[in-house]
Amino acid sequence: MEVLVYANQQQLGPFTPETVVDMARMGSLPAEAVVWHEGVSEWYPLTGFLEQHAPGTPVTPPPVEEPPVAPVRSTLASLNPPQIGGDGIPSTASCVVRGVAAGFGVALVGGLLWLGASVMVGFRIPFVGLGIGWLVGTVTAKAARNEASIILPVSAVLWTFLACAPLSAFGLWSLVALLFACFWAWRAAAE
Repeated sequence: MEVLVYANQQQLGPFTPETVVDMARMGSLPAEAVVWHEGVSEWYPLTGFLEQHAPGTPVTPPPVEEPPVAPVRSTLASLNPPQIGGDGIPSTASCVVRGVAAGFGVALVGGLLWLGASVMVGFRIPFVGLGIGWLVGTVTAKAARNEASIILPVSAVLWTFLACAPLSAFGLWSLVALLFACFWAWRAAAE
């Protein structure tokens, strides 16, 4: 039998029952830990597990906060992952905010680097904006953990435009490069 242990807001295991008992005896597992194994439908307290498998094993840390709903195992697809509040599983809104902020940071740094390089070489390099657009879109999507929201590609295009427009406002090719940069930002963020 394989036993999963949930303690300190993270899942541990799988372990053998003997290993879980040894970990409890050594004080490695807090009293609020919960366990799950095949044959049970939900997580249950470590103390109940120890009563069944090793009577008299003491566990004395603080009380249980709120146990997870079910184990996270790819082989056990029918069970739900634990619903963790706070910093465990981020909300959609926090993912979107993280993506928008990351895209802004990359656009700011990319635009400043492009400006610096253009000043150093003495002329504008219009197609660098394509790379900035792709990078802004990609970072926006990755930082948002690929959360689907129309805000992400729109913000990626906006940040790319603001980063690239000052150097792209001169000439037809610069304008074409700016439009393609915005397209790449949209495409990368929307994937």
